[in-house]
Amino acid sequence: MFNFKKVAKFCYYKIKVAQYIASNFRGSVNNELMSVDEARKTLSSVRPQPKGKVTRDREIISDESVDLSIIVPVYNVEDTLKQCLDSCFSQKTKYSFEVIAINDGSPDNSGAILAEYKDERLKVITQENKGFSGARNTGLLARHGKYVLFLDSDDYLFPGAIEVLLNAALKSHADIVEGSYLNLRSGKLLSGFKHPKGCHKIQSYHDLYGFPWGKVYTSRIFNELEFPQDYIFEDTVVGMLWIPISKSIYTLGDNVLVYRTNPKGISATVGNTDRSIDSYWITELLVEEQSKRDLLNQENFSFFLDQLAINYFRIRQMDKKIKLAEFVLSRALLNVYLESSSVQVERLSGKKIKLVKHMLAGDYRKTIDLLAAWEGMK
Repeated sequence: MFNFKKVAKFCYYKIKVAQYIASNFRGSVNNELMSVDEARKTLSSVRPQPKGKVTRDREIISDESVDLSIIVPVYNVEDTLKQCLDSCFSQKTKYSFEVIAINDGSPDNSGAILAEYKDERLKVITQENKGFSGARNTGLLARHGKYVLFLDSDDYLFPGAIEVLLNAALKSHADIVEGSYLNLRSGKLLSGFKHPKGCHKIQSYHDLYGFPWGKVYTSRIFNELEFPQDYIFEDTVVGMLWIPISKSIYTLGDNVLVYRTNPKGISATVGNTDRSIDSYWITELLVEEQSKRDLLNQENFSFFLDQLAINYFRIRQMDKKIKLAEFVLSRALLNVYLESSSVQVERLSGKKIKLVKHMLAGDYRKTIDLLAAWEGMK
């Protein structure tokens, strides 16, 4: 049936966007800008876009025979693995759980440590190295839990973590429950991310941290979704897809995890290398997924603009041609959002309105000056 109100609303927002662009953005002010095709070739010549996907070829449904599946990728962690596993098996909880440890071709003594455990709740899978995403995806295929928790093998759970997370998830019928965490750096426990005391439904995606760990997820999220393999910064999928498709998300003030800062980890060492370009590539992949799923809304638009600051931060010291190419491609992604009737530029914060204005005007210099000073990116 023809819905006049829906069509009228769609046309209204299309006109508003067109008027906004026409009144503020008079073409490119930067003669250095290349075409979108040239920009894509420039980035691809340095770091081709990985082939990984976030949507499975076929749906995989677990039998949900236990309450929780804890997925632990294992690679070169002989010094921390035992503490990680012991933190799981020492949990006092009324809930049933399994620990799926994926030995991702680890060349050190990690495999031998796994073999020492005789706990029937531990399932060990050994495979050739596939990276974090490949290991986690293997764990997702083997899961039997109603909920899923990702735990890196150099981190560990607080006592009672499973109990408080699942209590909140089941009571609230939540898709995701995220707890607070502490940082472990140079042997000292430091503040990490602290949610307000108690259990609260989120008001904005910005209430959450964007890592896959420290949360329980309803298992059905992963019936069709997985981590994008071969990408660096694969964690981006959490904030740009898993959280947006989840209808009920809660936070806890309880500390549930200790995150060990690793100065030799990928995130710490890959900055300003060719692999940093993956930050843009995965953003593009996830905007495409959002478009397919009708998720081009105001909240995701605002989150996307913050992601642009993260992307710039990661390539800020690279060759100017790379930064110009990413700027051009990011402008194209921006227009994907602006074509949606659910997005209104005037509802953004003043800083984000400026960013949209500079990008659509093709003003590379003002754009990177703004991104370079973005809150949290210094």
